[in-house]
Amino acid sequence: MSSLPRISLYGFHPATAGAALIHWELARRLPAELGDEIEVLTVPSGPVEVSASLSRRLTTALPPGSDLTIGTSTPLPLRTGSAPLLALLYDVRWYWSRSRAARRYRLADFHRTIRRAAEVLTISNTSAAQIQMLSRMQRPVTVLPMGPGQFEGYAQPTPVDSGRVVLIGQAAHKRNELAAQLLCESTRVRESYHVVAVSVSEATKQILRSGFRSQDLSIVDAPSVAELAELFRSASAYLSLGYSEGFGFPYVEAAYFGCDVVAPDLPLTRELLGDDGNLLHTITPGVTDLETALSGWDAARITRLQQLVSGRSWGDTAHHVARVIRTYMSTEAP
Repeated sequence: MSSLPRISLYGFHPATAGAALIHWELARRLPAELGDEIEVLTVPSGPVEVSASLSRRLTTALPPGSDLTIGTSTPLPLRTGSAPLLALLYDVRWYWSRSRAARRYRLADFHRTIRRAAEVLTISNTSAAQIQMLSRMQRPVTVLPMGPGQFEGYAQPTPVDSGRVVLIGQAAHKRNELAAQLLCESTRVRESYHVVAVSVSEATKQILRSGFRSQDLSIVDAPSVAELAELFRSASAYLSLGYSEGFGFPYVEAAYFGCDVVAPDLPLTRELLGDDGNLLHTITPGVTDLETALSGWDAARITRLQQLVSGRSWGDTAHHVARVIRTYMSTEAP
């Protein structure tokens, strides 16, 4: 058995989830960041296509002899061993979006994780504030710098007003049904824009089909990473009316490819996009709000936004986690 200090990186995630992206970027980068001084073991050893069953997640045993566990998903296994835990928690959206029974379960799991964790990590200042409020922790939550989503290293086009608007996602908190309704109600949008709906709900598809001619609407389900990159490259705006994200990779992914980002003016969107996002001043916009935002397309502003998100790096994320690990292990060393 190796005599090196051992880190276990634990997490079960759906393959397409943003949490899975974070987990696997850490899995492939932490060994190089930590060098030969620390051994990194990943559980599971490869991506899973769907969330593992609750029983599998609870009964999975972490590698024996770990000196530190980094948990990137909950629930934690029942057998977590005695190694200190650095817990990565993404958001507390479930607190107001789940049914009462699911909320009780998640809240119990949340408090169990908080009690078990030597340190809590998260992905935005917004999430950090929510976690501290719900847990009533006095200690700080460490905010990790997030990378630019799936497309780090992809060529970035010069922003162009192509008149193509992208919607992404079918989860209820994305509120794409509302976005679709507003797009359909706008005569200006129907006459001048092409709408691209990516992996949206059946209800969203039905709304869009009722308002747009087939030549003005593209519906794409489960695109590959390369296909999604091309959709962003050809678009001029990404529309997201959701107001319940822990981070929101599509915001930075769209901006990375020179899309304007039209979204509600919230602490998170301002944190990610600064002053150059196309931010709506209400979470319940009307048709006029939408039309004003889309007509506010500005190449100089969007270029600044593109430059802002281009400064994000998964290398920075792994470097920050490695620094947390080294600091913790040096502090706890006998």
